[in-house]
Amino acid sequence: MAKVECEVCSRSFSGQIALADHKRAKRHFATKILRPILRQTQPPPFPSPPPPPPIFSANDFPPLKPSQSDSAPTTDEAQNREQNGGEISGDEHIGDRLPEAHFRLYLGEKIGLEEGECVEFKQSFDAYVLYPDRLRRTLNSFLNTKGGTVYLGVRDDGIICGVLHTSVTIDKLRLWVDQTQHHHFSPPVSTIQVKVFKLTSGLAVWAICVPARKPPFARVLFEKQAFYRLNASTVSQTEDALVDIDRKQAEMVHNLQAAAKKCVQLAERAHDLQTKLDLATEERDSLANQIQLLIKENEAKESEHLKKIESLSADLKKLTEQHETLGAMTRSLVNRFNTK
Repeated sequence: MAKVECEVCSRSFSGQIALADHKRAKRHFATKILRPILRQTQPPPFPSPPPPPPIFSANDFPPLKPSQSDSAPTTDEAQNREQNGGEISGDEHIGDRLPEAHFRLYLGEKIGLEEGECVEFKQSFDAYVLYPDRLRRTLNSFLNTKGGTVYLGVRDDGIICGVLHTSVTIDKLRLWVDQTQHHHFSPPVSTIQVKVFKLTSGLAVWAICVPARKPPFARVLFEKQAFYRLNASTVSQTEDALVDIDRKQAEMVHNLQAAAKKCVQLAERAHDLQTKLDLATEERDSLANQIQLLIKENEAKESEHLKKIESLSADLKKLTEQHETLGAMTRSLVNRFNTK
């Protein structure tokens, strides 16, 4: 039987079936055991830098008038709406779905989204001027979950009311977002962006977009806590809880490594047994070939013996005929002799 060699480990096998079993075992070990172990490992958290001084003040965001937040769209707005866009449907983020230059929102209308795991509505920025950590917790929960978008200028019922939009306020918002993700989060990130959807009368909807990260990713801490998104709420894990989680993960990794070691030993044992099985198979095939040769030899000898037997039978038949002829002649001579 021809030998085949594995391209990875250079081991020789007695056939293609044994080589395929060997490759399948290696693929199972790599995908089901080693890859989950590598995914469990996380880099250590970076030290948190000191927080920067506050950017916003209460004077930067005057309260909106009722006429600005509850007014219906004008005729010009309705015409622009028919030309530039349509209604929003589904659970996609507006900021991730269409560029701000090619999509418009309209004052007093529903935004077409609902608050959930990836969407948060806030009517104005006034509360976050006084309590900026609330918005940071929300952004941190998006980072540690599936990403999301905070819409500033949208009421809880989804009606667009807008916030006061000037070059000064939007620059301060972008600077606040940059300082938040670089100085308040550990480790720092640089993926949070601000998008603007302009309305009328100097109003706009600000969208703070947090893109989803590809797993496995390290958790991002804020004030030594990791926040997560649960439906439409923000929940936290304290540092002690995180330490306990890390300890459990370390134990799990240790158990997985021990299981992986046992799997390697079992794989080596299986390889040894497969090698012995291959040797036994080769011996069986060799014995089978020898038996076939013996059978063929016996058949050839048997055919020769049959031919000899047939030849001897023919000779015996001739001799018998000759003997009978001689007997008849002898009897005839005896009869003649007796008659004389």
